[in-house]
Order: sequence, then C-alpha cells, then structure tokens
Amino acid sequence: MKTPPRHELPSSRESFADSIESDGAELELELGGPTWDAEWMPSFHRTALNHSAIRAYVNPADPGIAHALELVACAAAAAHAAALTPGTDPIKAPAPGGRQVDVVRTARPRELQPASQWRTGVLAAVVSRNADALHMLTAMRPEDLLRISRNPPPAWFDVETRALSCLFRREVDAADRLLEAVQLAGSERMDQDWPRDIVAPELELGARALQSDVEKFDVAMLHALERHHEYYAGDGKDDFLGQLALAPLAIAAFAHDLGLITGVESDYTPRWLIERI
Repeated sequence: MKTPPRHELPSSRESFADSIESDGAELELELGGPTWDAEWMPSFHRTALNHSAIRAYVNPADPGIAHALELVACAAAAAHAAALTPGTDPIKAPAPGGRQVDVVRTARPRELQPASQWRTGVLAAVVSRNADALHMLTAMRPEDLLRISRNPPPAWFDVETRALSCLFRREVDAADRLLEAVQLAGSERMDQDWPRDIVAPELELGARALQSDVEKFDVAMLHALERHHEYYAGDGKDDFLGQLALAPLAIAAFAHDLGLITGVESDYTPRWLIERI
C-alpha cells in the first residue's frame, strides 16, 4: 500500500550530527550505571525521545533508535513509579538490556507530565520489547497518574490511557473497548487535531490488531500514517518528534508479535523495528 512520504524538516540531516553525539553521550553517562536519580528522569525521558526521533530523521535504519526508545520506556517507568510509590526510599526499576537499577528519591521527579510521558513510555516499551517497563507502566491507574500530573490533562487522557493499557495487557474485551474509545476520542472538542489525527487512529489500529484481520489492519495502518503525516506536516508544525509514528509503530510491533504482519511500509514505521524481537 502506498504511504505518504515522511515530512521534511527545515534543518538538514547533517546539522543534527553534533546533537546525536552529545545527547547519546549524556544518556549513556546518566543512565548507563546502576543508580538513577528520580528527580531527573522526566528530563532524560525527553532527551531520549528527542534522540530517537533525530536519529530516525537522519537515518531510519540507525540501530541506535532502538536503544534510545528503550531508554524512553525505562525512564518513564522509573519516573512514574518514583512519583507514585509512597515514601522516599530507593525503588527498583527496569533498565535496558534486562537490567534493573536503583532509583534514588531524594527529590520528586521534576516536570512529570503523564499525559505525554506515560503514553510515549508505554509505546516505546512495546517497540523496544522491554516487558518489565511495559508491565510497570500499564499497571498504573489513570486516576493515580492524574494525581501526580503537573498540569490538568487534556480531555482525552483518561480514554487513551485506559484503552492502551487494555490493549497491551491483552484483556479479553480489549477490541470492543478500543472501538468504543475511538468514538469518544473522535468526539472530543478539546485539542481537536490531536484526538482526531493521532488518538482515534491509534485506538482503531489497536482494535484491528486484536481482531487478527490483516486486511482491516493494513487499512487502519495506512489511515493512521496518513493522519500522522497530516498532523505533523500541516500548519507549519515541522515537528521532528513526528519522524517516528510512535503509536502505529508500536501497535504494528505488537501485532507482529501476535502473528499479524502488516504489508504497509513507511519510514515513519521502520520495518526492522516492527520485526525486532
């Protein structure tokens, strides 16, 4: 199936060489050891997410994308668990490569924003196949995530959070609940573009993955990529975070591991990441 070309950015690929090197070195310095600092986990989550997107823009086949996404997942799990766990004692959290780290909690995680960071952490965990980070994040209840949020979340937060948790926990009625959530997301009035272009297509794609119908899944996959392209290429957004269509990528990887192989090819969803197990 023909997919939209990945949107171009104003900056050249060559201009990102220095940031790839410096951000990669910073992430390895701060997250390569056995102890992490909870206070800075939201910041390193954002750095890793940006790092994965920049690498994808420069070269969609860059193996460093997978490691960066695993850091996104693990930093999100550590940050949210640190904020939700009572007390100030260190906690254990998953790290890349099957490791565990001690997360010290001398201060609460700074600038934690579950509406974006929980979501991207979950999706990155699915792509990187970090089952421990995924389990930790999807065990968190939306009402608890609301409690630790810095800002009031958007209206679609509860719908999307419950639906993604339901999907990736493979709950029995997940497909029906996802399709119900599609209608709710599509009817939202707040931040109209995001629920219409990103949330509703991702939830429909999740439902099709659980229905094991490859033709319907591919139609939904193509639609999700088209909406993703429209969202990030339109209205002057030119957002480099859109270089990876993280939700379609994650759900395609999830479907692949269930035995449903999409025929849709796109640089937004590199095939090698979908097939990586």
